[in-house]
Amino acid sequence: MSLFKKILKFLGLEVYTISLQSFKEQFGNMMEMEWKEVKVKSPDGMISKYKTFPINEIRCKNDEGKEVILKIKPSIEMRVTYSNNKKSVFYFDKIKVENNTISGSQSRIFGFITKEIHFRDITKIEIQDGRKQFKYV
Repeated sequence: MSLFKKILKFLGLEVYTISLQSFKEQFGNMMEMEWKEVKVKSPDGMISKYKTFPINEIRCKNDEGKEVILKIKPSIEMRVTYSNNKKSVFYFDKIKVENNTISGSQSRIFGFITKEIHFRDITKIEIQDGRKQFKYV
């Protein structure tokens, strides 16, 4: 394990991976689920409401290849790498998967700004707890 990864792990900023196949298995049918409304409190005390999928955990792998189960919370982020090595980051509880496409919000403040990525363009999916002070209330 590199020194950088050891430091991230020590700080609680470990990055996990999820294969595209595992992602599809876990979240591919989310549009068939009954979505739930959640309230999220931001660091400045403001509360926002939105609907999210009713899945509470993500099965992913740590850098040693061992399966890890992460609890979904507002600070969990998903970083998607495209085939051209560009990356996009989404708040995990604000994504949608439909017709082989992931769409989601990249900002809590400007939640109306969304992005779509087709599965065929994805080369890597990484998950991490961004440690931002957003909490479900």
